[in-house]
Amino acid sequence: MYWAVKVAEGQSAEELTEELTRIVTEELQKGVPRGMSELAYLKRTSQAFGPFQKHSHAIAMAPSEVDEAGQDFYGEHWAFIELPMIYREFEEPIWTVKKYFVCSKADARTSTKGCDSFQRFPGSCSQCKANGEALVPTVQIRDWSGRYD
Repeated sequence: MYWAVKVAEGQSAEELTEELTRIVTEELQKGVPRGMSELAYLKRTSQAFGPFQKHSHAIAMAPSEVDEAGQDFYGEHWAFIELPMIYREFEEPIWTVKKYFVCSKADARTSTKGCDSFQRFPGSCSQCKANGEALVPTVQIRDWSGRYD
């Protein structure tokens, strides 16, 4: 099974993966009820999403594509973890979540400041274009939190 987990500040994805693998193994050995497990707690607090049958389903839980460092558009770090299947059923990602295209100047992974514009279509930022800046690209965001409603 695959999980998407937000990585806490000061921790690496590798450390989180090792820690969760160890915790899940210990919980299985002790017979901890699934509803009281560490994964269940992380899921209730929206820090973990899963279990998914495919790695690509776990990756779809981040609001944007993640870079090589596992960081999304908003600067959050993610770990995509494969664990032994301990649940009876897999989750299915909600593929119909609203998608917006946000000005790339707002990307937390870059040093640019400025435009907080968003739009429903891909391409260049219409607000930047109206302000005289040509062809500022947009980034697709899956709006799980309703930030752009």
